[in-house]
Amino acid sequence: MSGPAASPDRRLTRGADHVETRHGDRIMAMSLKRGKYFAVEGTGARIWDLLRDPKTESELVETLTAEYDVTPADCRRDLRAFLRDLEDYGLIRPAD
Repeated sequence: MSGPAASPDRRLTRGADHVETRHGDRIMAMSLKRGKYFAVEGTGARIWDLLRDPKTESELVETLTAEYDVTPADCRRDLRAFLRDLEDYGLIRPAD
């Protein structure tokens, strides 16, 4: 990771330039700047909900490991990949 998601202590939040909709447990978001569409459900939807307010990677890992049966190491690895995807789609930004 080289952008906003690169630092575990950097606070991240959703970007402002997107639209989203929910269909049941599925969330669909589209970056207005990049014209890219992203759909998530399950844990991905939970992470998206958590990013409504600024969070660090460490805060996200703490919450997710408390809610799901996953080790901190596995959670951090998967979370980083997911945050990288959100960044690539222009859906998250640094909160600072």
